[in-house]
Amino acid sequence: MSNSTISALSSASTPLSGSEILPLNQSGVTNSVSVANLTAGRAVSGLSFAAATIGAPASTTLSIQANGTTYATILGAGTNNGYFGIGTTSPVAQLHVVSASGGTTARFKNSGSGNFIDFYGSSRQGYVGCVDGTNFWVHSDSATGSIYFDTNNTTQATLNSSGNFLLATGNLVPSTAGKGINFTANTPASGMTSQNLTWYEEGTFTPTVVGSTSAGTATYGSAKGRYTRIGRTVEFEIYLDWSSGTGTGNLLFGGLPYSANGSTPYASATIGYIHNFTWTSGKYPMALTIGTQVNFYLQSLGGGSISSMGYSSNGTVYVSGTYSV
Repeated sequence: MSNSTISALSSASTPLSGSEILPLNQSGVTNSVSVANLTAGRAVSGLSFAAATIGAPASTTLSIQANGTTYATILGAGTNNGYFGIGTTSPVAQLHVVSASGGTTARFKNSGSGNFIDFYGSSRQGYVGCVDGTNFWVHSDSATGSIYFDTNNTTQATLNSSGNFLLATGNLVPSTAGKGINFTANTPASGMTSQNLTWYEEGTFTPTVVGSTSAGTATYGSAKGRYTRIGRTVEFEIYLDWSSGTGTGNLLFGGLPYSANGSTPYASATIGYIHNFTWTSGKYPMALTIGTQVNFYLQSLGGGSISSMGYSSNGTVYVSGTYSV
C-alpha cells in the first residue's frame, strides 16, 4: 500500500460498520483510530433528494418540486419577470410576489393578469392597492397624519389625525334598516329608551280637508305639506286653501306622512293663520295631532271648556306641528 494515493485504493465492498481501524498520523507517529472514535457523540444521517428536487425545467424558470409536482417557481423572463409563484398550476391558483420596474412595488396576485394587490414604495409612498376593476387604494401621509381611501385615483374618504372620518364624494349609508349612529358614549337621562339614531327623512305630502262624519270633497286653491323626520320625531307644515267643501261633522286635515304614536299624549299643533271661518264669540281655535290627522277645536277664553270646530266649506289655514311616531 506504500506509495499509493488514497484515490487509488479500492472501495470498501460493504458499508462501514464502525469496527474498522483507520491509520492516523499525529506528530510523525502513526496511530490507529476506529470509525466509532471519529463519530463519537455525533448523529450521522443520510441525505436523499429522491422525493424533493430543485431544478430548472426551462431556462428562465427555477422550480421547487416534491414527488414530481412543482409547488413553487421563480420566473426570470417575460411578463412574469421576477415573480415568485406558490401553488401547483392546477387546480390551485398561483400566488405571485413581484417587484415591478424600478424595484419600488411589491405585488401579490393570482395566476393570470387579474386580482392583485400592490404595495408601492416611491411614487405612491405608503400606498396599498387592490386592482382588478375596483382600483381601490389606501395610503398614508406623514405630513398630515391622515389615511386616505381612493377609488379610481380619486380620494373618496379620509381618516384624519383628529380621528374624524371625512366623506369626500358620497354618503354614509347603512345597508340594514334599524342601523344608524349610536350615541351610547354619552351619559343618558334616567328615562332613556334608545341612543341609536336610525332615521332621517324629509319630503312633501298632500294634505286634505276632511269632515269627521262625512269626508266629502273640496276644490283646492292650494294643498301643500312638507315634513322632516328625525328618529321618531316628525315636524310638519301645512298650507290649505279650499272652497266648495262638502264634508260634514268636525273639521280635520288628513294626509300626514306618519301616524302619531297613540300611546303618548296628543301632540299640539300651532295655527299660524286662519281665514274665512266663523266661530262662537269668546272662543279661539286650537289644533291637536291625532293619528294621521290634524283635529281642530275651540277653546274658551280663560281656559274654559273645549269643543270641536265644525266643518267649513271654504277657508285658508296655515298650521304646523311636531309629533312622535
